[in-house]
Amino acid sequence: MDKKQIVAIILMPLLAIGILFGASALNPEAQAEFYEGVGKGYYGDIKVRVGVVEDKIHSIEIVEISDTPGFGDSAAQTVAGRIIEAQSTEVDIVSGATLSSRGTIEAVNNALENVEK
Repeated sequence: MDKKQIVAIILMPLLAIGILFGASALNPEAQAEFYEGVGKGYYGDIKVRVGVVEDKIHSIEIVEISDTPGFGDSAAQTVAGRIIEAQSTEVDIVSGATLSSRGTIEAVNNALENVEK
């Protein structure tokens, strides 16, 4: 074996490891920790799954909602988007969907209570 082949044999595994770790750094979802919370909506519980990356709210998934399809669930999604954008649960509620909005905020707060500080 010549010197170039030895260098190539040594560098290939190192490059592969670097690529694998680099790819996970580009995907925040891979680094997110998830927390579940529950709040009271108009017709029942609202359950959410909150993804947190480096102490920031990365995602909010509405796991379960009993409120009016097409309205309560839409309001919950809107509020979830506002929370992510503001990085706070102190956001405006959706007009006409007060209980769905407040229930979503309550569920996110409930989930965030489990984040280790």
